[in-house]
Amino acid sequence: MVIITILSPVFLPKSVKDWAQKVEYNPVRFFCNDDRIAVYIHSFRMIKSHPFIGVGANAFMNSYKGYKTYPEYKGIVTLDGMKAHNNYLHMAAEVGLFGFGIFAWFLLAVFKQLKRILAASQDNLVTYCTVSLIACLIAFLINGLTESSLFYSRVAPLFWFLIGYSLSFKNLYPVSQKSVYEIPR
Repeated sequence: MVIITILSPVFLPKSVKDWAQKVEYNPVRFFCNDDRIAVYIHSFRMIKSHPFIGVGANAFMNSYKGYKTYPEYKGIVTLDGMKAHNNYLHMAAEVGLFGFGIFAWFLLAVFKQLKRILAASQDNLVTYCTVSLIACLIAFLINGLTESSLFYSRVAPLFWFLIGYSLSFKNLYPVSQKSVYEIPR
């Protein structure tokens, strides 16, 4: 990906080359627009102001205006009630670094359980389902780098469904004494 990004000006159309020069071919500006970078900067200010307990649950959008700087990044003007467009910054700003650490620990525990299920599985269906769950969760978490998807009421339930299914997966396919998962009949 890095090599493609570096070499892309050579192979891209002129209009894209002009745009890349306009953003000074900065990889961060290339992948995120200036609006999001401005929001990220304000999110970091929010976290810096309230590192331990955050600004409060569901308070990011209401608090955002108080952490804006003027002029904003590259002269961009963001709305007064923005989401962070980054799950991790949004969460850290709302519940603080301690709350974010608990969320990270929880995710680590879910992935460890899925890894154990995958290692013990001798059934193709269980292996495919486990790998699919891991891939879905990773895709959702990567998407969270540029979107506040955990804070949209239509999208967040999908993530929590995947987490719930991951946590209950060992109950759906009980472990025998030999750690072999069997599909219940």
